[in-house]
Amino acid sequence: MSTALEMITAKAGESGWKCRAVPWARMEDLRAAIEGRFEAGLLDGKALRDYLSFIYEPGCDFEPRSIIVLAMEALPGHVVFEWKRRPVPVVIPPTYTGFVRRILTAVETLGGWLAPEGFRAKRPRLPMKTLAVCSGLARYGRNNICYVEGIGSFVQLAAAVSDMPCDSDPWVEPKALELCSSCSICRRSCPTGAIPEDRFLLRAEKCLTLHNEDSADFPEWIDPAWHNALIGCMKCQDTCPGNAGVAGKYEDLGAFTEAETGLLLEGTPLEKLPAGTLEKVERIDFAGDNYGLLRRNLAVLLEASRSLPG
Repeated sequence: MSTALEMITAKAGESGWKCRAVPWARMEDLRAAIEGRFEAGLLDGKALRDYLSFIYEPGCDFEPRSIIVLAMEALPGHVVFEWKRRPVPVVIPPTYTGFVRRILTAVETLGGWLAPEGFRAKRPRLPMKTLAVCSGLARYGRNNICYVEGIGSFVQLAAAVSDMPCDSDPWVEPKALELCSSCSICRRSCPTGAIPEDRFLLRAEKCLTLHNEDSADFPEWIDPAWHNALIGCMKCQDTCPGNAGVAGKYEDLGAFTEAETGLLLEGTPLEKLPAGTLEKVERIDFAGDNYGLLRRNLAVLLEASRSLPG
């Protein structure tokens, strides 16, 4: 291991992060891993294009020699919406809030560590789960979510292209968590049946996350009672033994008053929201193109909450 790699690995550990690096030549293996799924009939053409669109090599003013991947904790968010004179707690899964900010901060921090050694770092766009698992930093769960030791699936991944040398090559074939070989809790917890018995790859078309991230109307086969998060889904992560050490940890994202909740349900345009309300919407990362999803998904959750005691 190079002196620079030892240094950034140590500094990552001091920050509570984990770090791995693979040679730049592995960029082609990332493409091949995705194309291989298509050739095996596990991805259709659209899915292949979507996956490959995540591979972006930034223009560098240096010769890339390594790809560095970082893993850091990213807790689910907890936000309260007052409605019908009662507080309704709502969960936002990991990485939906602060996603870009954490990545940019991580790459900037990494660059700061490398600069005194004479090396640079630049952010690429890569299939992060594939990179993390093939670097040996992470493993897949049966739910196809990435798990990192000590962090579980409550993890934010970030990557950088660097001119730092990488003499060692930890690249491995993708592996699943050992506990997945004898555990089916996530499959039994999935409300939509997206985690199959006959193959490891998720049936994405059935995943609740796919549908509540999409602005289209929910398919009729989705039971409104299945919704459990403001976006995405937490069922397989909440019940997974791989998260035993982090389950129950949340980031407090504040609360919306009943009047503010009403404004959101009415579809009030962002520019017409009171400044304080807009600030709260920005804090939960719904002030962009996904603002329309906030109204729809929140309405479903609030309706479901009416059947709960309290």
